[in-house]
Amino acid sequence: EIRIDEETFDHSGKVVFINHKTKKATYDVPSPPLPNETTLPAKNMPHYRTCIDNLCRYVEKHNEASSQLEQYVVVQNGLKNVMGRNYSKEMAELNSMLES
Repeated sequence: EIRIDEETFDHSGKVVFINHKTKKATYDVPSPPLPNETTLPAKNMPHYRTCIDNLCRYVEKHNEASSQLEQYVVVQNGLKNVMGRNYSKEMAELNSMLES
């Protein structure tokens, strides 16, 4: 297993390799598996799949919310420029349209 220290990784770039059989951690890259050892790709591991699925959903929600916020700000700034300072009625209508 590979782990990082999130606080120092950007500066150090070091990863920690965990060997669960020997219960040891090291910065040294482990040797490749022997030809007769069974290995599993990370993509076949349930935890990996769950993490990737959750990450994809989070990114999609974030992008959708960011896009809606950006549209709202653009329209709001456009109305300010077109209507001047007297735009409260138009903003109330716009807010109700954007929220629905």
